[in-house]
Amino acid sequence: MARRTITPPIRGELVMIADKHDSDFVTEGELLFTVRSEELFEHEKTFQDAFQSGDRATANAMIPQLSKMGLTPEQIARLQAGETPEMPVGVYAFEDGFIYTRRGRIGEKVHTGFTVFNVGGNYRVIEVTAEIFERQWGWVEQGQKAQMTVRGLPGTVFEGEVVRVEPPVGYTTRSLEVALKFKTDHPELSQSMFAHVSIAGQPRSNVLLVPTDSVIRTGEGDRVVLARGENSFQPVPVVAGEEAGGRIEIRSGLQAGDQVVASGQFLIDSESNLQAGFRRMATPGATQPDDSQQHQHADARHPAQPATDDKHMQLGHDTAPVTQTRTPDGYQPVTHTPVVGY
Repeated sequence: MARRTITPPIRGELVMIADKHDSDFVTEGELLFTVRSEELFEHEKTFQDAFQSGDRATANAMIPQLSKMGLTPEQIARLQAGETPEMPVGVYAFEDGFIYTRRGRIGEKVHTGFTVFNVGGNYRVIEVTAEIFERQWGWVEQGQKAQMTVRGLPGTVFEGEVVRVEPPVGYTTRSLEVALKFKTDHPELSQSMFAHVSIAGQPRSNVLLVPTDSVIRTGEGDRVVLARGENSFQPVPVVAGEEAGGRIEIRSGLQAGDQVVASGQFLIDSESNLQAGFRRMATPGATQPDDSQQHQHADARHPAQPATDDKHMQLGHDTAPVTQTRTPDGYQPVTHTPVVGY
């Protein structure tokens, strides 16, 4: 059973306390108590005078301090509108739960460490330590939302958040430790279990995305196959970025609107054959070697590859429900999709 203490954000005097007692239930966002403070009123008056006099720089600089003292954006807007600068600070329930402790009375002086309410829920809080790669160090910060799955509990997703980002310690593995907390009442979740954690990063704009399957990894770099029309295709080197949700970022090599092959495989099964295939596609006037010298596949459903045509080459691909084209030699339909910019 997890409990959380509710304390005033400033030193002052209790103005109102909710009529809640031991074992009473409170809901998230419910007002629990309010506090008035002469120090807060002085800050409110200074902020209002600066705003109304046109000194927006001073007024804007005071907003973070007013928020830290407990004022909501709505209260700050009311101060800007000219309301009397004597607004108390309201403290609300962070989550659904039950009252375990209630202290204080109206008119009593309180400080920031004074516990007015102790609220708890029917759950426990677990802390998870995750390691992230070096290239992801700049993405993670305290407060980001996260999801966790455990192999031993299929179908169960735990919701939590990042509570701490440790300094880099994995000098050999180049990893960074991140501490996360999850609320759960699942009885089968225990210590020392391995988990997969997904942390929601900050949204980005102006990003080119293609399906992950369209990027071909080779020892010489990443490539995609562009659909040039008239059943012809051309390999293009690209610089791939981050991957998520079945799509991968393309940092250079493509433009929004390009058509790339989204599914289908070359009729080869090794990296050397893949590289040779790219060389044949990129070499003007190159032709395929004799069939007797080609690697033969056990799957007889795929016909032999036709000769290259200038820098383009006709390929056979598996089908998928996007835009489809069939080669004149009876190849499988080709699936390609446009590059999307976000």
